[in-house]
Amino acid sequence: MRELILTYLRGGMPALTPASGERLAEAASHCLDEQGHELRVVLAVAGNHTESFVLERLPVDEVIRRTYNDPEEATEEGACAIAILLARELTGWSVVRRARRGTGFDYYLGSDQALDFQARLEVSGIRQGTQAQIEARVRQKRAQTTQSDSTLGHLSAYVIVVEFSRPEARIERR
Repeated sequence: MRELILTYLRGGMPALTPASGERLAEAASHCLDEQGHELRVVLAVAGNHTESFVLERLPVDEVIRRTYNDPEEATEEGACAIAILLARELTGWSVVRRARRGTGFDYYLGSDQALDFQARLEVSGIRQGTQAQIEARVRQKRAQTTQSDSTLGHLSAYVIVVEFSRPEARIERR
């Protein structure tokens, strides 16, 4: 079984400073800890890719709990951490630029060396949700990515929705 290790984000990526990677990893670790998961947990992936990964989080202390006390922000940032690692594992691309608000997606994906744009990535997180809620969020986010089709329609759009209580991730490509 392949592994997703959140501490990997501490190394950064073309569009993710080491400090930002650390923050995302802490947020994901906080969300997983709040749901009662151990340091290593199996993450089920469904959608265009179906497999399981061993997800390894950081230890969580009181400072992290107080830092990520806003559940919406922590869930959003934590989902980004897992989605960035999943995108790299499943597509071979890294985040090479943060998208601006209003574009309908969160990150551009591409190769580390060329910093080219190969795809768009939209991420969403759910702390605790049903399968129906996950599927509804995927549909909502897929529709949201159409906002940039007029200028970036030549790029595939990936939607990754991370649910923390199971945990699982749903990935869809359009």
